[in-house]
Amino acid sequence: MKLISTFLYAIAAVAAMFMVTHAAFAQNGASEPPFRIPTQYSIVFIQKLNGVTRKSGLPSRMYVDGTRFRTETITAGAAVTLIHRPDINKTYALKEATREYKEVIYNKKYNPFMAEYPPGKWSTLKPAELAGKMMRRYQLDTGEPGKAVVTHVYWVDPATKMFMRIEINMPGAKAEYECSDYKADRPSSELFEVPKDYTPVDKKSNQDDPIIESV
Repeated sequence: MKLISTFLYAIAAVAAMFMVTHAAFAQNGASEPPFRIPTQYSIVFIQKLNGVTRKSGLPSRMYVDGTRFRTETITAGAAVTLIHRPDINKTYALKEATREYKEVIYNKKYNPFMAEYPPGKWSTLKPAELAGKMMRRYQLDTGEPGKAVVTHVYWVDPATKMFMRIEINMPGAKAEYECSDYKADRPSSELFEVPKDYTPVDKKSNQDDPIIESV
């Protein structure tokens, strides 16, 4: 049970990055941004909420290869990995300490690291400095008619074409994702496979659990 609880917390923590951007969004189509990020890379990110680093927002690394992604994070003191494979309609949560994994249901949400954005209005802001470098900035305003607007600001490095900060301003809260250690190399295919020495555990559906069902 402790292992499964760790998996649930891990999935919820990784998904929080995407869930927070969904509040008050219209769900009727995609948005085309005025920039393009790479489709094969790896990057480290830290989550903050109202300026405070979240416990579930410790440094995490994401690997992206087309539609596949892998996120490595620390949750409840344990190293946990999420592998998303839409090409085979599978998502796995792996616990490194015990070499075990669980197949989970991944409810697709907008994921900026996969160049997926909610419907809204884009605008270009004035460039600004971040960590000693000038960044291009783009704003996305989203929300349903008559409701509060949620604004997203993407700080894009003109040299790498990758955003190095994401700011999300919601009513009463501000979320930030600070990125670093960007690598443009194509991740190894092995990163998107469950290692052969991992043992499967608890094959029940995510729909049996309200925490994991929200992912």
